[in-house]
Amino acid sequence: MDLEEIQELLERSVDVWYISLPVGVFLVLAAKYVEKLAIFLAGFVLGAIMVFPLIERYVYPSLKLDPSKVDPTTSTIVMIVVGIITAAACYAFYRSFVFVLGALLGFAISYYLLNLLSNLLKLGERIPMEYLGWGIMIASVAVALLGGLTALKKETEVVMLFSIIIGAALTSFVALSLLWIGLRIHTPKDDWKFLLPFIVSFLLLVFTGMKIGERKSSGE
Repeated sequence: MDLEEIQELLERSVDVWYISLPVGVFLVLAAKYVEKLAIFLAGFVLGAIMVFPLIERYVYPSLKLDPSKVDPTTSTIVMIVVGIITAAACYAFYRSFVFVLGALLGFAISYYLLNLLSNLLKLGERIPMEYLGWGIMIASVAVALLGGLTALKKETEVVMLFSIIIGAALTSFVALSLLWIGLRIHTPKDDWKFLLPFIVSFLLLVFTGMKIGERKSSGE
């Protein structure tokens, strides 16, 4: 998933800002205090802005439906239902969700770094690309398993960090988008005039959420 796709997903959250903004703020400020509820809300966000678009893209055509012609109210209702179902699944399979989350993070980070390293060292010139690709994949899977197992041992910290990151991204994007609309600023979301404030506010919210979490941990 590239930056454009991520931005497209976040754009959807602006349409239902009255839901996404409170959820985002809650995930940043209270994830540590109500861990299971944070998982439920994070699952809802994932379902609404990630699973629902996949349904629009792949399921709607099989039903001979054009997403652009579906009534907006109906589309919003379906999105909320998908979010609730995804949230319930995340809550029901809590430990499995934590393992998968740790595994995905481990795989993504290792796969990116190993590819970057192979390009910097020009390993493709010395090792056949087929073998190099398989080597990177096997190493990434091994790191993914390690990441999943580590996440299970540190599940509270992993859930808190995951919730804070989702909440910070959601809050920053929606709040800035609404501010831009209010000020009638027509800046593309991939322009640095929007990206820089987004990145700064995102990092500040992540830092704030982590400090609140640390305070709660020290008080236990």
